[in-house]
Amino acid sequence: MTLKNFLAFAAVVAAFFGLYLLLAPMTFLQQNGVEASAGAALMAQSVGCTLLGLAVINWLARKDVNSPVTWGVVWGNIVVHGLGLIVDLMGGANGVYTKNAFVGPVVHIIFIVGFGYFVLRRPKAATPAGG
Repeated sequence: MTLKNFLAFAAVVAAFFGLYLLLAPMTFLQQNGVEASAGAALMAQSVGCTLLGLAVINWLARKDVNSPVTWGVVWGNIVVHGLGLIVDLMGGANGVYTKNAFVGPVVHIIFIVGFGYFVLRRPKAATPAGG
């Protein structure tokens, strides 16, 4: 798989979860065993908005995989998924997620490994100053 295709895949996955969180937050929360309050739903919708933004960023970044900006997007994805993995693992360990607690960590690990692969395979000439 190429970085261009992986960014497209990441965009589609982010759009799927973003739309799900934005349009059906209570369902999403209930399917993960999270207490579905109005406040939790609002926060889920906020996360959905952020994921939709990430989907657009990933989709647009795939057009020029040699751009330093695209590599910033790649690193940003690693940060998002790395921190998301920590949060999801804490949610599972603390009993916040009582159902499907493995889904979030699996998705985050796939993207950490995927984007990490492209960072490790990145040509040296493509490394921007300070990066």
